Amino acid sequence: MARKKPEKIAFSKRRLQALEPPEKGRRYVYDERTPHLAMAITPAGGRVFYWYKSVGGRPVRYRIGSFPEITVEQARREATRLNAEAAEGGNPQARRRAKRGEATLGEAFAEYLERHAKPHKRTWKADDEIFERHLKPLADRRISTITREDVERLKARIGGQKGDDRPYMANRVLALLSVIYSKAAPDAKNPTRGVQRFPEESRDRHMTKDEIRRFFSALADEAPLWADFFSLAIFTGARRGNLFSMRWADVDLGSRKWTVPGRESKSGKPMPIPLSDPAAEILRRRAEADGESDFVFPSETSNSGHVEDSRKAWRRVVKRADLADLRIHDLRRSLASVMVAEGVPLVTIAKTLGHRDLKATEVYARLDFGPQLDAVEQAAQTIQGIVGDTPKALAEGEADPSAEGAK
Repeated sequence: MARKKPEKIAFSKRRLQALEPPEKGRRYVYDERTPHLAMAITPAGGRVFYWYKSVGGRPVRYRIGSFPEITVEQARREATRLNAEAAEGGNPQARRRAKRGEATLGEAFAEYLERHAKPHKRTWKADDEIFERHLKPLADRRISTITREDVERLKARIGGQKGDDRPYMANRVLALLSVIYSKAAPDAKNPTRGVQRFPEESRDRHMTKDEIRRFFSALADEAPLWADFFSLAIFTGARRGNLFSMRWADVDLGSRKWTVPGRESKSGKPMPIPLSDPAAEILRRRAEADGESDFVFPSETSNSGHVEDSRKAWRRVVKRADLADLRIHDLRRSLASVMVAEGVPLVTIAKTLGHRDLKATEVYARLDFGPQLDAVEQAAQTIQGIVGDTPKALAEGEADPSAEGAK
């Protein structure tokens, strides 16, 4: 029995609409102009474009889309592309099945976080925060569907927002997205490739004497926990993340020293931080208020048990102080600038702030803890001299009842 020849016509919108549906099964009609482009018509009148071809000795039926939502020209372009893919040895159907099982960006990030960031990066929490704040809208997208155009739009949106640090944050987001692809999706095309980063300049923002006065005046109206947090940040020069997770077990008020554990320090080694009189007084007051917690700055709402997000409180403080361009990290620079003005040696300042400087490593190793304590004490006294009398709210832990507490 001779095999029935496939039905062929020159596809056009009018001709496809005029085709009669079959009584049962499906009716396949092929395009005369484009090889392997077919239309399947159901008894109910549904019309769908397919690409139908033998690949590797096996028939492959690849759904292009429904007619008339997909036009004849669109279907022809897609069929031509699939023909080219097959000619190069590809299998469109296998590729589609693989894509359906492909990880989403959220899944790829989770793998990167557990397998690469947490075991090797002490700052992995910063990656988690960046993803939650800026990449979460893309979390459900399959990694191969995120394009360079998507990344360009993301970069423009973040970098174009108000705040002088926004271009820097846009660059951090692009860097995180790139490393997610390289670590958790190395076979996928990295959409950050070719996207230009914003130019960055070294930031040296620190507070003037007048700004220090305004800053501490603004803290007087802040919730006690955050007033203590930001005060301790400037009196110790500690990094925000270390302050978040500060434990009472690591504080020795007798020797006036707080030791950041190696697992949490940037260098990977235990980092002693000297506690000036003002810093020690803040900690004594906090011990009376929240001493039963493991953490100096506890939180009942966070999974970690300590505060994790200071952004709302910080925005309140800088708004009251009229210091819109000030960032929390600038408190470290402000402490350093005061120490420089007091004539403290740079190597002592570097060790006090936990800076990594390979050229000065041997010098640091010979330094005693005494010069560091003297340095921060001298700077703290200078800061208190600038501020004048310690604001009552800082001394007694009072605050405006309307101020928000720890989040």
